[in-house]
Amino acid sequence: MLALCGGSRLGIDPRLGQRALSCLVLHTNRGNTTRLAFSRSMAAKYGKFDREQMTVLECFERLKSYVDSSDPDSSLPNLEHMLQTAEEIREAGHPDWFQLVGLLHDMGKVMF
Repeated sequence: MLALCGGSRLGIDPRLGQRALSCLVLHTNRGNTTRLAFSRSMAAKYGKFDREQMTVLECFERLKSYVDSSDPDSSLPNLEHMLQTAEEIREAGHPDWFQLVGLLHDMGKVMF
């Protein structure tokens, strides 16, 4: 198996499947998405807050079925990942505010 994210781009082991390919494409194109013009265009597109209004619970409901294809380390729906993150932070003894950050950290993915 080859290192795909942040590592070598020599090829893809076909057993890794679509998620690995998505990760490779994402990181291959990373230079295109880190330019100032791209950042400004994304801010213009998503920074208006005119797409939809929803409660936090409605957002969680949508994230139950969303799996982030850019994260090859997890095939879990985002809501499960967010809950696991918050729980690990709690178990480590961090303050409540940090647990909340762990719970909410991927909510923006609902826009995609």
